[in-house]
Amino acid sequence: MSHQSGIQGTDELQALLSTSAASADTRMIQVLILDETLQAGKVEATQGDEREDYDRCVLSVLEEKECCFILYRLDSKNSNGFDWLFISYNPDWAHIRDKMIYASTRATLKTLFGTTYIKTEIFGTVPDDVSLDGYDKHLVSEAAPAPLSMEEHEKAEVKALEVGVNIGASTKKALVATGVSFPVSEDAMAALEKFKSGSITYVQMSLDGDAEVINLEQDGKLSCEDAAKTTPDDIARFHLFMFQHNHEGDELNSAVFVYSCPSFKMKVKDRMLYSTAKAPLLAVIEQEIGIEVTKKLEIEDGAEFTVDNFYTSIHPPVQVVTQKFARPKGPAGRKGTSRLTGRSSRSRGADAEK
Repeated sequence: MSHQSGIQGTDELQALLSTSAASADTRMIQVLILDETLQAGKVEATQGDEREDYDRCVLSVLEEKECCFILYRLDSKNSNGFDWLFISYNPDWAHIRDKMIYASTRATLKTLFGTTYIKTEIFGTVPDDVSLDGYDKHLVSEAAPAPLSMEEHEKAEVKALEVGVNIGASTKKALVATGVSFPVSEDAMAALEKFKSGSITYVQMSLDGDAEVINLEQDGKLSCEDAAKTTPDDIARFHLFMFQHNHEGDELNSAVFVYSCPSFKMKVKDRMLYSTAKAPLLAVIEQEIGIEVTKKLEIEDGAEFTVDNFYTSIHPPVQVVTQKFARPKGPAGRKGTSRLTGRSSRSRGADAEK
């Protein structure tokens, strides 16, 4: 939660904002903090449309070391009146104290003007940030969809390819949830059997979309570094690697299934096929061949095919919580020893004389 500076607008500024909010005559209002109050700076009248007036009005009031607020009227309207652009300009060379004061007064000015009038807001540290070109880039950035993960990209691509195709609910469920089952070639099956027996430590497989079969690309006794070098950076692959390592004094052999996919270097259809073939291939490895897969990973390229990545994935760091010292409880019953008062001592003395 941000702290407010307590700075308020002058009566003159409040009157100007009130009359200008719904007026077509005013194009821009600069607001400054002077003598610990919000005051009106330069005011520009409307001459052309919002794009023609923009740089003339906005860039003309910017100074290299001075912060300011700018309220710029757009030509569009809402139910309350015109839409306005709120600009916070804090140049890099401004004093830190000024930056802090302006940052903590921004909400006050927006409330004073009326948030219902403000359509969008931009921040800038150099003139290019708040120029017309900078404003256009801001609008493009605002309208752009949020970045998606690899899995979200693949689901979106599957959905897009379904357009115009007769895919029912049951078919769609099989495609997305369980994948498309491609047969595994005899060479690949033989390599998986050798992997299970321990005679090899690495198997790399590819998907032939035209022949609709999973083929063997490479196998053998490879170290993690050597296997990483065989991982292509322009096409997806399935890998099965026996990760031999020491953990807390125990020598372990952990079978790791790796799906390497270089994201946007592949065609959409190829990425979709690899993604949907992954689960059925794992079922063959674990259920038909009988290999216990310890960890399943997805990587971009060979740079992520590392000992450290495998180790931390299989043995995540344990968060150690240090218990604070607890003060021991006192003895049960009464707290402390009762002190003898003068009166009680004299009473016992009198009883003894009797």
